[in-house]
Amino acid sequence: MKIDPKIYKILAIILIMLLVAGLATTLGILVNKEQKHRVQMGAVYDEAYYACLDGLGDLENKLSKLQVTRYPKTQKNLLQEAYTDCEVIGVSLARLSDKNLDSGKLLKFINQLGGFSYYLSQKLPDEPITTEENQKLIKLTEVVTALEKAFAEAGEQVAVGGSLYDELGEGIKTLQGVYDAFDQTTVDYPEMIYDGPFSEGLLDREAKFLKGKEEVSADTVRERLTSVLGEVGEQGETEGAIPSYLFSIGEGSVEVSKVGGYIVEYSTPHVEGEYTATVEQVINTATVFLSYIGYNDMQAVWASENDGLVYINFAYVKEDVIYYPDLIKVKISLTESKIVGLEAQNYLYNHTERTLESDVKSIDEITVKEGFEVSSKRLTVIPTEWNTEILAYEVAGSYNDSRYYIYYDAKTLEEIKVMRVIKDENQGELIV
Repeated sequence: MKIDPKIYKILAIILIMLLVAGLATTLGILVNKEQKHRVQMGAVYDEAYYACLDGLGDLENKLSKLQVTRYPKTQKNLLQEAYTDCEVIGVSLARLSDKNLDSGKLLKFINQLGGFSYYLSQKLPDEPITTEENQKLIKLTEVVTALEKAFAEAGEQVAVGGSLYDELGEGIKTLQGVYDAFDQTTVDYPEMIYDGPFSEGLLDREAKFLKGKEEVSADTVRERLTSVLGEVGEQGETEGAIPSYLFSIGEGSVEVSKVGGYIVEYSTPHVEGEYTATVEQVINTATVFLSYIGYNDMQAVWASENDGLVYINFAYVKEDVIYYPDLIKVKISLTESKIVGLEAQNYLYNHTERTLESDVKSIDEITVKEGFEVSSKRLTVIPTEWNTEILAYEVAGSYNDSRYYIYYDAKTLEEIKVMRVIKDENQGELIV
């Protein structure tokens, strides 16, 4: 039987269509898998990159603090933390490496820096850091500072409009420029506040300030709030660590303790515009406001301005002693000279009458590292990691263009804490 040639042609077309459809399906699956792979790898690269960047910032901060401390115990702790930072950075660098990105020499440097930090930490406190070893630490800090800056700039270049994996995979290889630059050199991230000293305070979950005070009715609280903040809206309650009434105020909200009727937290939107007040003026406004709502003898101990908002840490002060555990954080607008945020939990938890120890040494006996320019000295009470308090002298000053706060046990003059001021483009000044 003779088959019509037209049928052959139709069958051929159908076969071709089936082959094309099958090929398209296969290609679709492959493309889909490739897309998934790129998304997964992009997430890995992004995570590793930011972990590396954060680690370099932490490491640079530890090494910089080493330059202002003279106490072996503090040096030992900082070096141990630097060693840990190097381990974290090393893992992240390994994840950022592939056949197109050779980070081998940089990874070797981080590993050697970690090893050197560990070696020095093991010597201390029995055997001090030598002058030669300190000079090496200074050079290493310079390299880490340069690396942190280079990584930050690389991220700005490759992260716009896509993931690091996509950009690097296309051959831009910005990070390789960081690695290459390192190969040619011989040398080397802080509360509503951005972050004044001890802004976390002591949170032992007992509101000492409210102890013995009477409970206030919701109607009384509403009346007080209206006189202070304006018309009050809907009401609710919370039975958290500090049982409170909750009210809406415009687009904001306020939380007031049932016992005593004190503002625990307050937040309202900030209106942008031209500045109508200075930082000094709004600090005075905030001080008066705190006194008006029942928080007396508060002094601004830290202030940082960013995008028209001033973040202020207020601490309780009595007889010239600053009590950092009794902290209230205030956010105030330069455009309206108006309080737009307040947190008083630390004060409510910690404020109580204290009797200070009298057997303390003179603040004049404190000696700082040569080259450290002292700007102020004062007696303070600071919180410890063990949920206790300690009487300490605070010495503020600068070294190598960085600002520091160093704390010494008032009874022994042993250095117990070093804090450094850093500048963040998004958050203003931080203390770490």
